[in-house]
Amino acid sequence: MLRFLGYTVLCLFLAACHAASPYFAGVPPKRMTIEGVVFDIRVRNGLAEANRISLRFAPRFQNVAVQAARAMRIVSGCEVVEVRGDPAQIIGVLACDPDQPNPLPAGTEVYDCVVIDRATGDPDVVLMEDYDCNIDPI
Repeated sequence: MLRFLGYTVLCLFLAACHAASPYFAGVPPKRMTIEGVVFDIRVRNGLAEANRISLRFAPRFQNVAVQAARAMRIVSGCEVVEVRGDPAQIIGVLACDPDQPNPLPAGTEVYDCVVIDRATGDPDVVLMEDYDCNIDPI
């Protein structure tokens, strides 16, 4: 009986690994794949939350934070000015109007995006990011 209870608690704990934090509870996620890393992104009132749901052994926060910030930028349409958290759950501070509508259509789609770097003619901007995204309905 005790073993069953232990397995049940472990399963519940693992099932909640990519659940939304209390502040983002009730916000439907957008699933984004950035460079092979899968995130559930939620946006609310000038903040974004990225829950990494793809498995990776001991990822570095810096690498995951860059990918999460890219996913947050695509979903929110806003610049990400700061990220905090750990490689599993990252909170981003957005620089935009919190009442701005979400540029992505509502629904249950998965966005698989590839980052494209391209040089610009502007001397102040050396590198500019662009995204090529495929939408896969669930």
